[in-house]
Amino acid sequence: MEIDSSNFESGIKNIISAMYAKNDIPFMDAVVLQLAKTLKADHVFVGVLQQDKFSVKTLSHCMDNNIVDGFEYILTNSPCELVYNGNVVIHSQNITTLFPLDQDLIDLNIEGYAGIPLFNDKQETFGAIMALYRNPIENPNFVSSIITLFANQVANEIERQRAEQKTKEQAIYYQSIIDGVSDSLMVIDKDFNIVIMNQVAKNKKFELLSMKKDNIKCFELSHNRKTPCDSSEYECPLKQVFKTHKAVSVIHNHKDLDGRDHIVEITCTPLRDKNSQLIGVIESAKDITDHLKTKKELENQKEILHYQSHYDQLTGFANRALFIDRLNQSIENAKHYKKKVAVLIIDIDNFKAINDSFGFLVGDEVLKSVGDILEDSIRQVDTIANFGADEFAIILNDVDEITKIISVINTLSEKIKKPILSDKHSLFITLSLGISVYPDDAIETETLLKNAITAMHRTKEDGRNGYKFYKEEMSLQAFEHIILENSLREAIVKEELIVYYQPQVDGKSNTILGMESLVRWKHPTLGLISPDNFIPIAEETGIIIDIDLWVIKTAITQMVTWRKEGLNPGILSMNLSIKLLQYKDFISDLNKIMEDVGCDSSWIELEITESQIMNDIEHSIKILYKLKELHIKLAIDDFGTGHSSLTYLKRLPIDKLKIDKSFVDELPYDKEDITIVRTIIGLAKGLNLNLIAEGVENLEQKEFLVQEGCSLIQGYYYFKPMPAEELRSYL
Repeated sequence: MEIDSSNFESGIKNIISAMYAKNDIPFMDAVVLQLAKTLKADHVFVGVLQQDKFSVKTLSHCMDNNIVDGFEYILTNSPCELVYNGNVVIHSQNITTLFPLDQDLIDLNIEGYAGIPLFNDKQETFGAIMALYRNPIENPNFVSSIITLFANQVANEIERQRAEQKTKEQAIYYQSIIDGVSDSLMVIDKDFNIVIMNQVAKNKKFELLSMKKDNIKCFELSHNRKTPCDSSEYECPLKQVFKTHKAVSVIHNHKDLDGRDHIVEITCTPLRDKNSQLIGVIESAKDITDHLKTKKELENQKEILHYQSHYDQLTGFANRALFIDRLNQSIENAKHYKKKVAVLIIDIDNFKAINDSFGFLVGDEVLKSVGDILEDSIRQVDTIANFGADEFAIILNDVDEITKIISVINTLSEKIKKPILSDKHSLFITLSLGISVYPDDAIETETLLKNAITAMHRTKEDGRNGYKFYKEEMSLQAFEHIILENSLREAIVKEELIVYYQPQVDGKSNTILGMESLVRWKHPTLGLISPDNFIPIAEETGIIIDIDLWVIKTAITQMVTWRKEGLNPGILSMNLSIKLLQYKDFISDLNKIMEDVGCDSSWIELEITESQIMNDIEHSIKILYKLKELHIKLAIDDFGTGHSSLTYLKRLPIDKLKIDKSFVDELPYDKEDITIVRTIIGLAKGLNLNLIAEGVENLEQKEFLVQEGCSLIQGYYYFKPMPAEELRSYL
């Protein structure tokens, strides 16, 4: 039967009007009521599939133009089963004949049946609209069209109601969670309105909440203020979060309604929407007043007990127990980083005589004075202890070179020469020291300590007022060190230092583009001494500043001489020690040298090692920029062996990276070295820096580097370091 268009349009308008009418009738009830009237159906209901997938529960049921109670029914052996499988089912008559096992249809005396499935956004059937008739359906096409037309809207409304219900349930669930938190919790928007709070927050300010229900401001609740907090009173953590978009924790002093102070730890965390935009703050507040009070009492007791059990009462230094613990830590650290640790045992010579002659009060003053001298002679990373009576102990960390130990002993020896004044007495004190070194002398704490004590007793037996290492050969090394240091101080005056030059070559054209100046010491009796043997002493004693300045002046003078002779030595590269970099007159001295000899600053390049820069990065950057203002080229030597970061590397005003020899030695066979070198080359290209590789000794190394993009080569493959007169013939 054809659809009467006027009836169809009229039916649609009636249903739409009913759906969106402003009355108290629920949406689903309005739909089934109007559908029943429009379709002239005896029953119209909307049902949804239950979790068991075998039964349906009606959301709204219209019978004989009245809303009646909903019901549940089983799908098996019913036409509804076909509908819930996604099919449109229309039978104008004889429905009970077709489905004889559907008892509900029989009980309701149903003759005609129309069922339309409802689909969710995944196109899964989750519900249906049913129209039932006691008499045959007069116009099944009309019925099918009308129901089908509104099926999507009904499905959308069901989904919306479900989502709304789920949101409400989640809100209740989340509220129950935050109500279970013992600290005050609040969600605050960017206008300082409290959007959500837990029960603890509500309980604390019940009077305010009872007076003002809406738009409560956080500053009203927390500080009884009428305006937002300002920095003169409180450092507002919310403002910090809004400004930095990062979590903030602060400690505030809040007063309660009775005027009592409460110390509150406040943590504010950014709250973001789905687009990661900051929309508010989650604030948690914990009253830590009692906790802090109890904690302070316990800490005071603990500190007293800890001090009494770990420190000497007279000098305030560590006692034996704490010293042993510190030594264990130092050994573990040295083991991990492959470092050395020295233990010094110091005994005051003839201390018993001081006590016997001047009394214990004077003796105590001497002990404290000696302790002060010892403390002034070591670094903050080291440890000093008093073992009782007249015996002290020191841990020197990170002493890879014997020179570091000798330096401490020399400093101590100079300081102890001055008389100690006590109770109108002027006392001259001498000390006997014993030294043992981890891991050379022992790897266990007690053995290391015992060996240092043994060495100290040897000093006593040898006449006191001195020091001995546990191993005699180390004492001999220390003696040789002192001799070498004294000779080095005279080397500059006696003109024993020589500057050698090692050319830097373009690996593509095999032409000399520059050279590095290298210092050598030609000792009158020991012969040519390697820099490895005297530079560490020079750096430790500070002589390195004079040596560096002498090398710079000598090399620059030679560079100018060559250029005046019409030769082209290229760029002169000179090493810069950290001591010279920190020397306050370095820039002015360098300027004067260049002016005196007539050197153009563009002719020279200064190299500083990566590790030296990182020792004091901010100061290094400051000085390097001053050098850059003079148009001097700057290079990082031994690149890859230090601990610099890309962040700092970008800040340095450098022109060149020098690939360390340790990465070149195994090229082109070692996979790790290949990867490291390629990474450095890529880094240099990315930062627009020049490159040079040092320590190149064979053709394979040279060809690999040139092929990979590092064409500037320095090493024995081309030239060994040589004196100026020998190099002249190559220029």
